Amino acid sequence: MKVTAIQVQQKKKERYNILLTKPIALAPTKK
Repeated sequence: MKVTAIQVQQKKKERYNILLTKPIALAPTKK
């Protein structure tokens, strides 16, 4: 299976979103 550039971008985006949302979930009061 060939990994396309779009798939790579989506994976990076997902990972970045997880990094962004995790601290928010742990500390919802801190914005």
